[in-house]
Amino acid sequence: MAGGNPYPMYNGAEYMPTKFAKQGDLGSFVLQPRETGIKWVAGGVANVSWYIAFNHGGGYKYRICPRTEQLTEDCFQRPEHQLEFASHEHVFLFEEGPERIPNTVVQEGGGVGWMLNPIPMPNFVGSDCDDESGHPCGGCPCGSGYPGGNTEASFPNPFGQRLKGKNTAIVDLVRVPNVPPGEYVVGFRWDCETSSQVWSTCSDIVIEAAASAA
Repeated sequence: MAGGNPYPMYNGAEYMPTKFAKQGDLGSFVLQPRETGIKWVAGGVANVSWYIAFNHGGGYKYRICPRTEQLTEDCFQRPEHQLEFASHEHVFLFEEGPERIPNTVVQEGGGVGWMLNPIPMPNFVGSDCDDESGHPCGGCPCGSGYPGGNTEASFPNPFGQRLKGKNTAIVDLVRVPNVPPGEYVVGFRWDCETSSQVWSTCSDIVIEAAASAA
């Protein structure tokens, strides 16, 4: 949903109208399919990536839904539509070149199969565009640009200055389920930990049968 809410709200829940959508529009209804040329093989391994412009911690997952079905959360949540992670490493695409770091996939509890955001979250303060008293400050950022009015020193970062002011891609490998060949939509979902937000995006792909791909 554009803006994540039918009505404009604080904490990033406001969508500026574009030629593609307006506040409250559902992407599955208003966005047209786009030919990407991306073809995956059922039962194979595929490369996926995303990047963070402002970090909210939490974890993320990739799922699929057939393009012939309504793109609902129920469709993406089906067990046969889950994309399991196929590697024990991320590849970070830094400006000076790629670097591999270990990843962490949740193995227990309600979030089994979700990938931990590899960039450490801020120091457990709320980032709902609050001031230091926990009240909405009427817009982001609240002066400092960090949640709760904190400063850069409050955000430990093992990557040093390498991430400062840069959108660094995080690349993962996922296993493609053994689903019937056809057109699918890949859904990326990021559940934040330091804000009351869920970010999502999607992309059109084609999944081929292993035999035809060979």
